[in-house]
Amino acid sequence: MPRLSGVYLFTYCALQTLIHLVLVVRTTQLFLAGEYEWLAVSNIAFLGTLLQIIDVVHCLIGLTKGNIPASLVQIWGRLTMLWIIHNCPDTRDTTPAALILIVYALVEPCRYPYYGFNALGVEIYPLMWLRYSAFLPLYPAGLSLEAINMTLAIPYYYRTYQTTLFGIPVNAGVVMGGFLILVFPFIARFLLFHMLKQRKSKLGCVQHSKKSKKN
Repeated sequence: MPRLSGVYLFTYCALQTLIHLVLVVRTTQLFLAGEYEWLAVSNIAFLGTLLQIIDVVHCLIGLTKGNIPASLVQIWGRLTMLWIIHNCPDTRDTTPAALILIVYALVEPCRYPYYGFNALGVEIYPLMWLRYSAFLPLYPAGLSLEAINMTLAIPYYYRTYQTTLFGIPVNAGVVMGGFLILVFPFIARFLLFHMLKQRKSKLGCVQHSKKSKKN
C-alpha cells in the first residue's frame, strides 16, 4: 500500500498536470480561432507557476529529491517572464506571448505524470523517456520565445518604467536589455546543460541495465 506522502505527491502532480493541460488546450483553442487574449488565460498560467514553489518546498523538507538552484532559476524566470508580458500591453496579446504560454504549459504534462507515479513506487519507462526527452525541443523553443518577448517589451518598459536606486537613475528597458545580452545566455546554457546531464544519467542507466539483463 502506498505511503501517505506518496498519495499526496501523486495528487499534487495530478493537479499540476491538469492545470497545465487546461492552459495549453485553452490557449491553443483561442489562438487557432484568432480570439487569443492574454487576460483570458494568464490567471491559469500564474496559478500553475506559483504552485511550482511547492516543488522547492518538497525538496527542502526532504519529501522529494531535486536540484533546488535549477528549480528556483526556472520558477523565478517564468514568473518574471509572465509579469513582464502581463504588464506590457504592447506585447501580451501577440503571437509570441501566446506561444510561450503553450510551450510553458506543454513542459509540465511531460514531467509531472512521471513524478506522480514515481511517488507511488511505479516507474513507467515511456513516462521517464518523455520527461527526459520532451525538453529537447521545448526548452530551446521556450528560451527563444522568452528572448523574443523581452525584446518586444523593451521599448514599452524603456518609455514607462523609470526610477532611481540610491540616487542613480534606473530605466527598466535598459536593465532588461542588459540582462538579455549579458545574463540570459548563461542562464539558458545552465538550464539546457542541467537537463542534458539529467537525461544522460537517467536514460543512460536504464539502457545499461537493459543490456546487463540481456547478457
